[in-house]
Amino acid sequence: LGPPQCVTTHQSLEPPRSRETAQRIFKMGAGASVPDKLDEATCKTIAGDKFDQAKFDESKDADGNITKEQLMAFAPAEEAAAPAEEATAPAEEAAAPAEEAAAPASAAVEAVTIPLTGLQEAIKAAQEAGLTPLVVDSSEDHKVDTFFSYGSGVCVMDAKMIGLKVAKKEATQEESLDEARKKLVFAMKKGFSLIVSMQQASPPFSDWLDNDDAFPATEVFTNSGKGLAGDAGQAFADKLFKPEDTADTAGMALSNDDFNVVLTTFFDKDSYAEFLFDDGMGLSKFGPSLFQPIIIQAEE
Repeated sequence: LGPPQCVTTHQSLEPPRSRETAQRIFKMGAGASVPDKLDEATCKTIAGDKFDQAKFDESKDADGNITKEQLMAFAPAEEAAAPAEEATAPAEEAAAPAEEAAAPASAAVEAVTIPLTGLQEAIKAAQEAGLTPLVVDSSEDHKVDTFFSYGSGVCVMDAKMIGLKVAKKEATQEESLDEARKKLVFAMKKGFSLIVSMQQASPPFSDWLDNDDAFPATEVFTNSGKGLAGDAGQAFADKLFKPEDTADTAGMALSNDDFNVVLTTFFDKDSYAEFLFDDGMGLSKFGPSLFQPIIIQAEE
C-alpha cells in the first residue's frame, strides 16, 4: 500500500450538528446499520454531544462494549420522541410542491451490485462516466477496506478518525484538516487513488472538513477528483502543497495525472444513502448525483 505515512485505519465522524440530527439518529436507532455490539468510540460518533459517559461505563460489558439497545436508552426522553407540534405539521408544509419533489440535478445515480472480484472494473467504469465511486461494503470483515489497505498505488485516508479526534477534543479542526491535507497531497504527488474510508460514520465533509486551503471536498468528490490531477489541478496544488511537500521536486507543486478518488462505507445497501446524504449528514452538501454507488454482494 504506499509508504506507512499514507496508510492508516482508524475512524471518524463528527457529533450531530443539530438537535434535530441527533434526535433523528436516536429515533432511528441505526437499526439497519449499527452492529449489535458497540465500543466507546463508535457510541460517541453516533450519539455525539448526547453521549453519556457515566451511563456507558455503567452499562459496558467486560470487553468494553454495549448493545445498540443500551445506546438507544441513553437518548433523553424529550429527544427520543418528536414533539407533538412537529408530528402535526400543516398539510401544506408536509407536502412539498411537485417541482421541489423532482430535482433531477441532485438525483441519485442507480447503484450497481457486484462481487468483490468486479470491484476494480466497476471503479473504472464509474470514473470513466465522470462519477466518484462510493463503495458500499457491509461485510463483517470489511473486505474492501482490507483489500485497499494491502494494495499498491493507493493512499487510505481514515476519514472517520479525522472527524472523531475533533469530536473527542483530541485534536483541533485545524490539526485534523492538516492531517487530511497531507493524505490528499501525498496521493496527488504520487498519482495514487485517495481512498476516503468513512467506515461506520458520516464524516463532516459538509461542514468544517471542506476547506479550500486544506481539503477542498467539493473538488475532491467531483469527477473522482480529476479537477485536482495534472495540469487541471495546478491551482489547487499551488495552494495545498507546503514547502515540505515540494522539497523533492525543486520547490514545484506537481500533481500527477493519475490521481483519483474513491469513497468507501461500512453502512449497508439499505441505509448508506440516509446516513450519508440526508440533511445534516456528511455528504448532504454535495448530493448523491456526484457518486456511483457500488454495492458489494454478500458472500453466500
